[in-house]
Amino acid sequence: MREPEPSLQALDLQEDAARALAVDLRTQIGIPQTQLREAEPRLGGLVAFEPARLLGHRGWPAPCHLFVSASPAPARRREPQLHNASDTELKTRLLALNGTPREILGNDELMELILPVLRADFAILETYEYHEEPPLDVPITVFGGIHDRTARPSELEGWRRQSTSSRLHLLPGDQFFIHGMASEVVRLVVAHLTPVPVPGNHAGPPD
Repeated sequence: MREPEPSLQALDLQEDAARALAVDLRTQIGIPQTQLREAEPRLGGLVAFEPARLLGHRGWPAPCHLFVSASPAPARRREPQLHNASDTELKTRLLALNGTPREILGNDELMELILPVLRADFAILETYEYHEEPPLDVPITVFGGIHDRTARPSELEGWRRQSTSSRLHLLPGDQFFIHGMASEVVRLVVAHLTPVPVPGNHAGPPD
C-alpha cells in the first residue's frame, strides 16, 4: 500500500481548512448575495459549514445562504472506513459507489495520482469531530437523492438543527442525482436567492 504524498495529507477541517476558507471568503462576503456552495458531495457540506461558523465567531459578515448536497448532517457520527484502507479496498468502494468509470479505475498510472487526493478527502470526512453550537443565523438549503445510500434522507434532516431557517429538497436519484437533475437544482437555488416581493412595496405601471 502506497502512503499519501506529504503535500496531500489531510488538513484539519476545523482549523487549517476552515480558517483558510473563512479568510478568503471574508474578502467576498461584502458583495451582496454572496452564498456558500459545497465543493463536492458529502465533504463539501462540511467544507462550507465550518467556515460559515468561523465567520460568525470572528464577527465577520455572514453569507446570505448555505447550500449543501448529498452531505449528511455534521452531527452524524462518522466511523473511519476508507482513508486507511488499502488501494484495492478503496478502488472496490469507488466501484460500488458507481461514480467512477471502470476505465479510470483500471488505469494504474491515473489512479496513482487520484488515490492520494481521495484518501485525503476521506480522512477529513471520516475524522471530523462535531462540536455543539447554537444554530447559524443563515438559511441552509439541503439537496438529496431519494435513493442515496451514502446520505440517506434521515441523515439530511439533521441539517435542520444547524440553522434558524432550513429547507430540504429530495430529488429522484442516488448520490449522483445532480447529474440528471441539474436544471431543477439550479432553478431551486435561483428561487431561494431571489428576494420575495413585499406587497405594496413596488412601483406600479405609470398612469
